Amino acid sequence: MIINLLYILSLLFSKVIILNGTIIICMNYIENNKYINDIKNLDENHYLFVETKENVDQLKKYSSNILNNKKKLLELRIKKDEKKLFKELYDLYSSYAHDPFIIAHDHDNLFHKYLQLHLIVNSRRFFIKDKNESTEIKLHSAIKKKEGKNITQIIKKYKFKKCLEIGMAFGISASYILLANKNVNLISIDPFQKDKDQWNSMGLNLLKELGVDERHHYIGEKSYVSLPKLLSTYGEEYFDFIFIDGWHTFDYTLIDFFYADKLIRIGGIILIDDALHRGVTKFVNYIVNNYDNYKKIETNKTLAGFEKINNDTREWSFHGDF
Repeated sequence: MIINLLYILSLLFSKVIILNGTIIICMNYIENNKYINDIKNLDENHYLFVETKENVDQLKKYSSNILNNKKKLLELRIKKDEKKLFKELYDLYSSYAHDPFIIAHDHDNLFHKYLQLHLIVNSRRFFIKDKNESTEIKLHSAIKKKEGKNITQIIKKYKFKKCLEIGMAFGISASYILLANKNVNLISIDPFQKDKDQWNSMGLNLLKELGVDERHHYIGEKSYVSLPKLLSTYGEEYFDFIFIDGWHTFDYTLIDFFYADKLIRIGGIILIDDALHRGVTKFVNYIVNNYDNYKKIETNKTLAGFEKINNDTREWSFHGDF
């Protein structure tokens, strides 16, 4: 069954790649294909019959290699040899990046960019190269894969370009934002990004490695200092998307949102991370009961998203219990 599925995909695309036995990447859709109409017209009561499979032995060998590599990785995971597991993952996935087809067709180097981010997010670690040595860094303050995908989906769906984030850390959220759309420009606020005892520029270095740093601007100040400056520089309703992932107390989140509300345009979205933190949860309830000009959107449960649908029209003494 799986071989048949892979074969059908190979009829529709010039290249089909399997990552980790679970992710299938299809490249270069073949429009002039005699099977396309048959596939489009399939329903639950019909089956697709194709001619004798060419090179099916090669396909079986390819699938077998994927399965064997998956088995090898699972054995390492059982042994809890995480460092070796990461290296095996990296070596396995990197081998695809040397594929002649990818080299010839991936002009924007997107495969390498998504591959590197995929490795980091799934293994929750990366290595910093320093001369001839490399230091292993485990992620302890970074968004998860589901949250990253949520960010990417929002930016792609609304075709956002002008983005702002509060809190940068390892640069994972910044990577998802910048890779979501090649027209995206991002400003990141983080007073500790270049602090050697904190993030030691790891987020900035990651963006450079991914080749998206040219569309990124870093501000090394606290948000309550830099946000009023951004408001003065760009004016109200400038940004399309703002991601709040700073200090997670009620008051700090309130300040960040207060300025984000001024900076975001109508139709733009403010996304708040760590919505399950007690202070942030309380603040989300405050928004729901006090900002009628925002509509809560569906997101991952650890995020809280709000679309600005109008300007604030509340009376000066308005208050909604929360």
